[in-house]
Amino acid sequence: MRRSPSVRRVRCMAAALGATLLLAACGPPPPLAARPKGDAFGTERLYHDGAPWTAAGVDAALQITSSEPRFGGWSGLALHGDSLMAVSDRGYWLRVRVTVDDNADLTLSEPRFGTLIGPDGAPLRRGQMRDAEDIVALPDGGHIVAFEREHRLWLYPAPAAPSDPPLSVAPVLLPPPPGLEDVGYNTGIEAMAALPDGRLIAFVEGDTGRGRTPGWLGVPSVSEPQSIDWHPLHLMLNDGYRPTGAAVAANGDLLVLERYFSIPFGFSSRVRRIKAADIMAGAALDGPVVISLSQPPVNDNFEGIAAEALPDGTTRVLLMTDDNYSGLQRTLLLAVRIENPSS
Repeated sequence: MRRSPSVRRVRCMAAALGATLLLAACGPPPPLAARPKGDAFGTERLYHDGAPWTAAGVDAALQITSSEPRFGGWSGLALHGDSLMAVSDRGYWLRVRVTVDDNADLTLSEPRFGTLIGPDGAPLRRGQMRDAEDIVALPDGGHIVAFEREHRLWLYPAPAAPSDPPLSVAPVLLPPPPGLEDVGYNTGIEAMAALPDGRLIAFVEGDTGRGRTPGWLGVPSVSEPQSIDWHPLHLMLNDGYRPTGAAVAANGDLLVLERYFSIPFGFSSRVRRIKAADIMAGAALDGPVVISLSQPPVNDNFEGIAAEALPDGTTRVLLMTDDNYSGLQRTLLLAVRIENPSS
């Protein structure tokens, strides 16, 4: 049966997107020329069918463009005060100031770009060393960055002065969770968060084949913060979704960002809430979906998540997409407000 032009067009775009994702997963990223064009750093409201897109609970929905050559591929997100940090598949970082006005409109300003450095203080150059997948902001102003392909966790101490660039102090290698060296080349730690009590939690993207993915609960030493005692746990998986990010809600619950991709339907993303009381060594964690993003214009590759407590006790969740350096994808930033459960 002859397909209509619109059906053929959708299938061709899906096939092209699938090829792009395969390249992103199995080889080096496309050249810089494939990155989005536009203003030095510009934002505009997200539109759908010619009108600004709005949805219940969404404070803001922005599309970000930039001609800065380091822009794109943002895989991890962290929030410290009004400073939003993102890290990319190519080892770059972006810091931007986030403000919200009385109408709940989100404004991004003062963008600053940089390149992640290694323990020797030199910028990361080798491709496999640069694949940063998540970032966690620490209370003292430092950050932990999770890398895959060459799986590791690096602790970047806080800069010596507030005016110094972020991630500018040479990192220290943290002890890896046991078994991290055995996970797949492209299925390393994708989701990581610092819990209110100082513990770390991390999940890899892969599936063990039993409907769950490995994770670890890390307890830093009080006397030696760079020493971490790791304990295994698991995140239950369903409907084909895999974890891509994690953050903490206002009440201490864990928020896990998950993604699913298929041809010809493309991306679907969601956020699940894990009760804080359930997070313990050996646990098999599960929880309800509190945010679902599966319809246009927000069915894109969401990998970054950060959260902040609001004065009314609710949580504002920031979600950011990884464009895979592809002209078929976008860099989106959503601010979604969620309520805390009643019990």
